[in-house]
Amino acid sequence: MSVIETTDEVPECSSLRVPKIYTIFGVIGISRLLAGSYLLVITERECVGSYLGHPIFKISSMKIFPCDHSLKSTPVEQKKTEMEFSALLNVAEKTSGLFFSYETNLTLSAQRLNDLGDESRLLPLWRQAEPRFLWNNYMLEVLIDNKDVH
Repeated sequence: MSVIETTDEVPECSSLRVPKIYTIFGVIGISRLLAGSYLLVITERECVGSYLGHPIFKISSMKIFPCDHSLKSTPVEQKKTEMEFSALLNVAEKTSGLFFSYETNLTLSAQRLNDLGDESRLLPLWRQAEPRFLWNNYMLEVLIDNKDVH
């Protein structure tokens, strides 16, 4: 998996401001609120061990980026509600105890992984995952289905 670099906003051509650059270790998904969508990404991670010989990471820090600027043209009451929901997303940024692996499925037991067979192991990890434990599945749907995020 490659590391993605992004900025918190695109500067105007005449701007002398240097945008902040983030290293992104993974995409958690896209959350759609009333007036817009937000991209949740992993900005810090810590290797906390291994499972079946594959490294397991704990999310140390997340960042939320707005995907569009539709909030500028929304009614005042809707802006207020959007800001309240946005504050809840900011709480999610500080959530600890979320783990992931780039290489192995953490949602299945070793026995179940063994029972899958070679053909199933060739599928992307999100296709192999046990839906009950894929906590960010609803945020990944837009990315998986290649739907328009606006």
